Amino acid sequence: MRGRTLNNAFVVIDEAQNCTYGQIKMLITRLGWHSTMVLTGDPDQTDLLPEMSGLREIADRLEELFEGRGCDGFVVASHQSFDASLDM
Repeated sequence: MRGRTLNNAFVVIDEAQNCTYGQIKMLITRLGWHSTMVLTGDPDQTDLLPEMSGLREIADRLEELFEGRGCDGFVVASHQSFDASLDM
């Protein structure tokens, strides 16, 4: 990824809870013009040591950065508790 810029792209980073802070930062900084990036994951379900997963830290930092700036292009969606049932 070094030296690459993702222009005119829609990028999905799935299972981002298994990326370190440095890996997520590298991916975010590759985003170029007219591009969208979606990171999905659950920080509580990481395969890494809990302190190594960068998803929660990145989400917190980006939320702080864009808070109150009226930035329509940025959203952090989190669910504190999620209950689902499936009836068959």
